[in-house]
Amino acid sequence: MSRLLLENSNKATNPETPADGKQASNPTIDLDIDTSQIIWSTPRKSVELKDQVAVYSSLQDVDKPTSRLLFKKITKAFDEKVSQLATAAIRIEGLEARLEAAKPRKRRKVKMSPNSKFADIEAIHKAQLESGDIEAVEVESDASSEPEIIQECIVCK
Repeated sequence: MSRLLLENSNKATNPETPADGKQASNPTIDLDIDTSQIIWSTPRKSVELKDQVAVYSSLQDVDKPTSRLLFKKITKAFDEKVSQLATAAIRIEGLEARLEAAKPRKRRKVKMSPNSKFADIEAIHKAQLESGDIEAVEVESDASSEPEIIQECIVCK
């Protein structure tokens, strides 16, 4: 029967031993060097953080992987909280901007002269300035230049 079909085919049939009869001493690699003494979880609340710090301070011999893992978990929790706060702040600013844009604006009645059927542009512009829909724009004029004709426009919303 083939050796590949046997159940324990991965085992060596003839282990290699040195000629002097002693087995070679392979230094055993401790795979648990980079692991922590305690299984830490990322703290979600301040109570969990206080509990973990209390456990950490009660340890007799604190090794580097344990402290490294604990502080990695703590920084991860703080980063998550900061990220949530930043996202919430951006969302709040956007909602406040939408709320401000949705507010109805004050409107003023345009005062017309009793002799005209329609309001003139000056009266409309004055009513817009009073209600705060537009801001007053002052034009600086130079004495040496010719007076410029400035066209006014009506802001419709």
